[in-house]
Amino acid sequence: MKMFPKFIFKLSIGQIVNLHFMIYVSDKAKVKVDNLMKEAEIKTDDYFLRVSVVGGGCSGLSYKLDFDNEKKPMDQEFEDNGVKVVTDLKSFFTLLILLLIFQMD
Repeated sequence: MKMFPKFIFKLSIGQIVNLHFMIYVSDKAKVKVDNLMKEAEIKTDDYFLRVSVVGGGCSGLSYKLDFDNEKKPMDQEFEDNGVKVVTDLKSFFTLLILLLIFQMD
């Protein structure tokens, strides 16, 4: 699992926001992922959840979730709540930008 440094961003209103770049998995999402993997007879040790951002949807972006067992050289790996999550570098930066916008609200 790659760990990214914690960054501190100073906002114009003087508020400090601490960010740790990570993909987080809620308890409900973990249950859903576990159930889907069980239904598909996928071994959790060999496979992970791949999160991708692709073109489409109302905002021009859509999120794609798949089970995969092949990591690519520039993939970003995370694990939270017992769920292994992998995303390609381009999707990671898009997800990161969404996180920053959410944190600033």
